This record gives sequence, C-alpha cells and structure tokens, in this order.
Amino acid sequence: MKYFNYKNSVSALIKEESEKIENVDIENVAFFKMMIERYEMALRITRHSVRRKKIITQINMLKNMNTFWANVVTDSSKIREIYIDENITEREFVEIISELYKQEFFIYAIIPEWEEELLNILSNQFVLVKNIILPNVFPKSTGYVGFVKDSQKQFVYEFYLRSMSMAIVFSDEDVSKHLDNTSNENIDIHNIFESNEISHITIGSDGGWLNITEY
Repeated sequence: MKYFNYKNSVSALIKEESEKIENVDIENVAFFKMMIERYEMALRITRHSVRRKKIITQINMLKNMNTFWANVVTDSSKIREIYIDENITEREFVEIISELYKQEFFIYAIIPEWEEELLNILSNQFVLVKNIILPNVFPKSTGYVGFVKDSQKQFVYEFYLRSMSMAIVFSDEDVSKHLDNTSNENIDIHNIFESNEISHITIGSDGGWLNITEY
C-alpha cells in the first residue's frame, strides 16, 4: 500500500485538472475509499452552501466512476457495500443491521447540538465522552462526541435517518477510550477505526448504501 499526504491529496482532488479516478491502480483502492468517506463526513458537518456544493460534486464524481466502483473496489477483500432502498422502513433496516451484528454493537457519533429530538430519544443511553466545536458551522455549534451500545437495535434507524447531518460509525468493537482523542482540530472518528484496523460500518453520503470495512 502506498502512503499519501492527505492535505495535498485533497487539494489535488478538488482541482479541475486532477487525475482521472479511473486511472488509479489497485494499490490505491484503500486511499480513494478513505477519501470518499472523508468527503462524506465533511458533508455531514458542513452547512455552508457553497462548500456543500463542492463536496457533493466530488462525491458524485467518485461515485459515478463505474469502472472504479465495479472493477476496483470489489477487488478489495476488506471493503464491500450494501445498497439501501431510499424508502427503506425501520424494520427492513434493522433486519440488515441484525444480519451484520448478531449481538450488541456500538454506534459512535458526533451529534450536533441542534439534533435535540435524537438526544431526547437516546436519553441516558448516549454516553457523552466530550464536547467539541463543529468546524464550518455558523453560528458556532457544539458537537457531542460519544456512543450508544445498541443491543436491541432500537436506535440504529434514528441515526440512519440523520446520517446526512452527523458523523456516524457502527462497530462491534469497544473503542470508547479512543474517542477522547478527538478535538476541534481532529474530529475524524472514522480514522480511529482505520488507524487501528478495526472492522466497522459507515453510511454513504445520501443514505443509499452501507460501507462495510473488515479486517
């Protein structure tokens, strides 16, 4: 696997003259998968309309490269996807999650303060680790970093419905001790799972699929 400078790579991707994604070789699959997921996370926490438009453009560019998705991503044994109907019901979504997690699992998230309804639903089931200031949000808003142990799959659909507005990761591994490493400068909870090679699931940018990463 090749290693990349993340900042420079983002800059390269958002330039019009950037290299075409279909030319990527198989060694770079994980890198581009990471870029897509980080764009998706950026979209969830960005309210600025112009920035959102640019991010959505990049996500769509990557998603619409049929050769990349069909021939490259599927060649990686660690990454697979489950596509979700846009009108999926709670029962159907819970059935999918129950197939993936037979026992209890954790929902890790950064919940924006404006998601009051979700916070009320979770009540004391949400374990708050720390508060951070969400970037690219005006006026300044707080994000609550924490997790829920969803043994009965009773909260997972509520998070799915809000996946466009917050960072969410599912896993059956307890990584709560790592959440304290998040900060105003580093809010990428997905990186916890990547850097420690922990199997996890994220939700696609439009809620249309699940990204399943297995180690």
